[in-house]
Amino acid sequence: MTRGGGKNRRRGKNFSSLLHKREIIFRDDQQLYGHVEKLLGDKRVLCKCSDQLERVCHIRGKFHRRVWINPGDIVLLSKREFEHEKADIIHKYTPEEGRFLVENGEFDIQTINNTSSDHYETISIHSDDSVEDDASLLSDSDDENFVIENI
Repeated sequence: MTRGGGKNRRRGKNFSSLLHKREIIFRDDQQLYGHVEKLLGDKRVLCKCSDQLERVCHIRGKFHRRVWINPGDIVLLSKREFEHEKADIIHKYTPEEGRFLVENGEFDIQTINNTSSDHYETISIHSDDSVEDDASLLSDSDDENFVIENI
């Protein structure tokens, strides 16, 4: 038997903390907003920062196994003075807080994702054209007769 109540009791504590609104932390000097692009493992993530650079960011030990960071999250980063291509994640914003930052002009997600979204649009256009071309080739009756005769 567990004395503290086990997993379900811990879930209740976490759920009740989500109901309370917290104060939004804005960036200071030497801090940036970032959009998590990819999880790299070993408490590292790849973030697209508000200064248009991609940085390898380290998740602080305070967040390890307490705050889950996923691709698409908006985070607050602290730049390193000695390594400009690296940063540390010091805060994770909830989706509501992220929307508030975007609406107030603190963080512009469209400029960060502009290059990647254009890339995906061009890929989807080309893939749709190739599918339509393949379908038109299969619909010709001459091609069907040719395949049947060769069998």
